Amino acid sequence: MNFEEASREYRKWRGLPDRGRRIPTAFEQAVGDMQVTDAGGRVRQIGVMSGSPRRREGAQWIETTPSASFSVAPAETSSPSSAPVVSAPARKSKTWIWIGCGVAVLALGVCGILVLTLGLMGTSTSTSNRVVSPPEPTERAAAPEVGQTALPGVGPGSAFLLQDEFSDPASGWPARGYEGNVMEYASGGYRMYVSTADRDIIADHQSTFPADVWIEVDISKIGGPDKNSFGVICRMEDLQNFYLFEITSDGLGAIGKFENDQKVTLSGEFFEPIHEVNQGNATNRIRAECEGSSLRLAVNGSPTLEVVDTTFAAAGRIGFIAGAADTAGTEVLYDNLVVLQP
Repeated sequence: MNFEEASREYRKWRGLPDRGRRIPTAFEQAVGDMQVTDAGGRVRQIGVMSGSPRRREGAQWIETTPSASFSVAPAETSSPSSAPVVSAPARKSKTWIWIGCGVAVLALGVCGILVLTLGLMGTSTSTSNRVVSPPEPTERAAAPEVGQTALPGVGPGSAFLLQDEFSDPASGWPARGYEGNVMEYASGGYRMYVSTADRDIIADHQSTFPADVWIEVDISKIGGPDKNSFGVICRMEDLQNFYLFEITSDGLGAIGKFENDQKVTLSGEFFEPIHEVNQGNATNRIRAECEGSSLRLAVNGSPTLEVVDTTFAAAGRIGFIAGAADTAGTEVLYDNLVVLQP
């Protein structure tokens, strides 16, 4: 081994990463074993801290410049012919074994912490997502939770008369078709389709309701022209006599009545613009309020029209109405119906 080879071995040991893993005595022992003798028989060694060659004079080591070449000499040997003692590689291998073991133990510890953390998170999530069943509604509930907040402003003394999400085809609405017109339970709601231009079709519930009722429902236009009409009915005596509350998909609305099968608009000569209407293929929630002689229409939570009329004052049926203007094909879907007695 010449001085350059000894220097490379020194740099290997010197360059091992510290990071709390290298044992200083092992480094010093390995460098101490790198003793060589030159051609004149003088013993030399690499300085542990400086990396420079040193020669021994008596009990001291004195730094010198390297000579051209050296022959390997074992440290602390009794015979020059003995095999050289170079323990650095073996000690280096053991050091890396200890490093590997430390890394493995650290990785196992991290995995254990992650498993414990995920387990705790899973337990927390399942608890926070637990569904608590609400109490059974009383007979005189103020307002059911259907779609949007139903009938705001109604006091606790109001009687809850009907709630229908149209999942039960036996809930009291007609399922029939005639001349291409359709009234049916479909698509999770109640569908009405008008096949003829300048035509209204009516679907009435089989039950009789008090004269004073509030009716609130979602109505979605799902087909046909925007020039249409759809809404709800109260105080129906028969198919020729009732009050109606309507809006259109092009942003109009009206309160009116059918009297002896003649349609009359009460809120004005014609349908009036209502800015609260969601136009086109959209959903609108309308509320019809029939109280005494007062008839009021609210659209998407906002009051819009109000009239006074005394033609029909008795209890009657409620219903839906859909109409086509000069183009057939009006198609709407009713859902989330709520009826209260104020």
